[in-house]
Amino acid sequence: MPTSSAASGLWMALRLSFLPLVLLLTMASLAVQAAAPVSIPTGERSRMVVLDLQGAIFSGSADYVVQGVHRAELEGLPVLLLLDTPGGALEATRDIVKAFLGSRVPILVWVGPAGARAGSAGVFVTMAANIAAMAPGTNIGAAHPVGLGIGAPGEEAPSEETSPGDRTGQPPKERRSKDEREVMAQKIENDTLAFIESIATARKRNVEWALASVKDSVAVTAERALELNVIDLVVRDVDALLVAVDGRVVETAVGPVTLHTRDVERIVVPMTLRQRFMSFLSDPNLVYILFVIGMLGIYLEMSHPGSIAPAVIGGVSLILALTGLSVLPYNAAGILFLVIAGVCFVAEAYVTSFGLLALAGTASLVVGALLLFETPPDLEGLPGLVDGISPWVYGSVAALSLAVVLPVAYLVARAQASHPMSGAEGLLGEIGRALTDIDEHGGRAFVHGENWEARSRSPIASGESVVVTAVGGLSLEVVSKGI
Repeated sequence: MPTSSAASGLWMALRLSFLPLVLLLTMASLAVQAAAPVSIPTGERSRMVVLDLQGAIFSGSADYVVQGVHRAELEGLPVLLLLDTPGGALEATRDIVKAFLGSRVPILVWVGPAGARAGSAGVFVTMAANIAAMAPGTNIGAAHPVGLGIGAPGEEAPSEETSPGDRTGQPPKERRSKDEREVMAQKIENDTLAFIESIATARKRNVEWALASVKDSVAVTAERALELNVIDLVVRDVDALLVAVDGRVVETAVGPVTLHTRDVERIVVPMTLRQRFMSFLSDPNLVYILFVIGMLGIYLEMSHPGSIAPAVIGGVSLILALTGLSVLPYNAAGILFLVIAGVCFVAEAYVTSFGLLALAGTASLVVGALLLFETPPDLEGLPGLVDGISPWVYGSVAALSLAVVLPVAYLVARAQASHPMSGAEGLLGEIGRALTDIDEHGGRAFVHGENWEARSRSPIASGESVVVTAVGGLSLEVVSKGI
């Protein structure tokens, strides 16, 4: 027994003495694995998630890209984004860039085909990729932040010593408002400059050009972007891109990864129904049309209570319009004019304005369309986040609104001006026949198909025609038709 206990103690001591060595070897092995490039598991054939982003970048498209990256991370697959965009919302762009920079799998972006562009927000997305490639005949740049209702940054602010009548000729209140807009624009620009600089630094791209793209709206061709170290490759198509980057080592959030893309299987991920719906609502023309349909629906319901259908259609349209506005940078003044248009249309149903309120509402619709998504004049020429509403759209909507409101206004005016056909008011002016002699003491008259008690200040003989001049309870006051 003592011998067995001694042997057990000796074995335990030997195991404990080897433990530091085992730990040291394990740590060395982990260090070597971390330092060496990591290959994504491929199985029999490499696979890749392919995303296709065409058009402006807003919440729907950003959600599509972010979710696609997350799906690729779960399966350990690289991501290829096909990009062609004029720009988009800055916050949606931040979501995509955050997903790219924090991705555990390689991200490839190809701007193409020929004629495509990575404008405005597209610059941030392209530069945030591990591999940034463009097709010949494409361009990138003009990433200056454009905000509706914000003046152009960089303008010289009026001096504090300037009197109200000096230089600008503007009242102090207006100059303060302009100064505040310029300060806000400068803050947005500085924030965007820091954003693009951090991306360029993280991906080891041309920081100076990135800053110039934001500050001075610089844009270049694909070939020039390659020379300036803005992108990594210029390739004619996706096949050429995948062959060119095969075997390259890129840095991800979990370390270096070797790309195996020569014979990769492409898993194309389409947008979900929700993402397509949100992208669909990102069209300014559609949002404007839905807003107007909503107001016209409420107008028809208030002018014809109990119709139900106009109220339901109008309510749903307004909700959809507000959903679209939540993903678009809009101008509050444009919304105000649209609300004024709705008030004018509703008032037309209750006030006899002979169409003047309808015309005022239509004019407000047009002004609202001009202001709702319009880029300020001092920012024209820069690639905006959204285009203004098409003149064809708001012209057609104005004509449709007049076609709906004016007939209803005409019917309301005619009804208010017409003679009442029922009740006591409906008897006034009616012609009847005296059934008996009628004087101030009374008599009987047949009026409107009924036998009435009647009085008259002047005697009326039986059989004469009478006209009703007043109604008092169940008796009528009449005069001879000849009077």
